[in-house]
Amino acid sequence: MPIYLRAAIKLDTDPERTQALDFHADGAQRKVSLSGPSGTASVSVDTGNLSGLGSPEQQARALAGQLKQFDHAASRGRADAGLMTMFKDAFSGLNANVGSTAPRAGANVGGKWELAAADHAALSGLADFSAQVSQASTSINPMRPSEQDSFAYEMSQSISIGGRSQGERSIAQQQKSELNASFHTPGTPGGQLKLDYTQQSQNYNFHQIKDAASSDVNLAYSDGRLVTATLNQSASQPARVMSYVMGNLVSDTVTPVRQAFQRDLLSALAPDAQACSDACRPF
Repeated sequence: MPIYLRAAIKLDTDPERTQALDFHADGAQRKVSLSGPSGTASVSVDTGNLSGLGSPEQQARALAGQLKQFDHAASRGRADAGLMTMFKDAFSGLNANVGSTAPRAGANVGGKWELAAADHAALSGLADFSAQVSQASTSINPMRPSEQDSFAYEMSQSISIGGRSQGERSIAQQQKSELNASFHTPGTPGGQLKLDYTQQSQNYNFHQIKDAASSDVNLAYSDGRLVTATLNQSASQPARVMSYVMGNLVSDTVTPVRQAFQRDLLSALAPDAQACSDACRPF
């Protein structure tokens, strides 16, 4: 039976504002949406296809890893701490007890074919999901209102299982994330940021960040044997910093950072493999 919950909480602010929450759960998904003065967040977990779900231990490790990734994005983009706490709580809550009543040991739960232990070892162990968080933008420099402090982060995972038979199956898992953020910092380390209409206040740095990352695992079987197992990861982390002294632009620096990683997992994923090293897991 579907479950719906909608709540609105009046916050002790002046003027009075409201924090809203919507929750929905049925046999296909769990979803939470949050909105309030600090921004919006939504998390959706696919509970209709749990074929790639790992053991409770693997799920716990993967969940901890995702939360660390959220923390890294929040630190890099200077996100609102309260908004990120709500976002992380929603993500943890929706991933709790997923598949707790489902049979284990590679059982086919909503997927096309059963997965072997080696398949699960290469996958994250979490159910498919999408998660987004967006901070309310603010303009803290009255002399340059176009410089918005903002934070938007999203991440998703999807698994597809195909093939014409159990012995000719293929498995693909994709994880991807994007971070877009901008913020002000003092012009000198340890200094104070107090921007107003005076020239003396206009000593600061304005940062712009646009990150993107992806991780793809592909497995393929022929005649019941694993013949292809690859991991491809890429990340782009360009950062722009504009530095102002007395309101004058003195430098505009763009630092492009790109990384790519490929690995053949075939030797690591023997048919009787029960686990994979950290280097083999999607990030």
